[in-house]
Amino acid sequence: MTLFPALLLLWSFSPGDASSNEHVTFVKTYQNPADLTNEEEYIGRPWVVECGPNGKLFMLDRDRTRILVWGKDGKFLRGFGSPGAGPGEMRTPNALAVSADEVWVWETIQVASIFDHAGKFIRQVKAGGTNPRMFAVMDDWVLCGNMQQARDGLNYSFSKVSFAGKKLAVIQDLPTEAWLSNYEGSNDVTVKAFAPDIDINRDDKGEVYIGMSETSTLFKLAKDGSIARKIKFDIPALDATDDEKDLVNSMSFPMPGKGGRFTLKSVGLNHINFDFPKAYYTHFLIKGNHVAFVLTPVGSLGLANVPGSISVARHRV
Repeated sequence: MTLFPALLLLWSFSPGDASSNEHVTFVKTYQNPADLTNEEEYIGRPWVVECGPNGKLFMLDRDRTRILVWGKDGKFLRGFGSPGAGPGEMRTPNALAVSADEVWVWETIQVASIFDHAGKFIRQVKAGGTNPRMFAVMDDWVLCGNMQQARDGLNYSFSKVSFAGKKLAVIQDLPTEAWLSNYEGSNDVTVKAFAPDIDINRDDKGEVYIGMSETSTLFKLAKDGSIARKIKFDIPALDATDDEKDLVNSMSFPMPGKGGRFTLKSVGLNHINFDFPKAYYTHFLIKGNHVAFVLTPVGSLGLANVPGSISVARHRV
């Protein structure tokens, strides 16, 4: 099993002037199994991190099919979940959400397992036709964000889904130009090097926001899922550096059915377009009356998880 380093971050914003510097405090870093205490668990593949009540941090370890929990002081509290098909077991966990009382784990097989914060299994939801890229648990429904891939582009949507997995309404449907063009009669395609993404987050008061990075817009949701407020931001565009261009072109992927790996620059089907500045964000964080956008050289195509430069742009909400 490959062990990836997991990082626990505490992000603080300076109040007042929106142009003041951000401050990041490294609380704890796991870089080697030897660093772990007897109570802590190995981390296989950190996939999703969510903050819960009282400053607790929940992490979905996709390889080990486990949920790991730390307190606000960085102390490891517990791990729960196991691989399998029985009650409280998971096969393909892919998304995580934490509410005031529950922990939801959504699988790619369109099943959600629900636990309490202590890790006790509560129930399972068979959500046929619903496989969210990300989601948030509301009072009596679930907010789901999805990405659908098509030959001529990508389509992002946010939907209102019942606790039984039934789609109740589409909140926002957001087409995007991550794929710019196809070559007629072939599978060749021109791709934006810095693809847009979507995100879901809450402010200090628990209000829910959804975001679409291609339009640099956040939408504040009412309790019934309707759009209560639309906020447009002027996010500064950053040009790609030579290192970032080389990073994108050098990303490697498993060779289907043959073993080994290939890179984007080793095949001729994908043509990477760097003419678009990287003003897209992959995540946003809200603290007080400020919002921070994380801008990254690799967006939401889902091609690979690779290290790269990360920039932060901060604005008032």
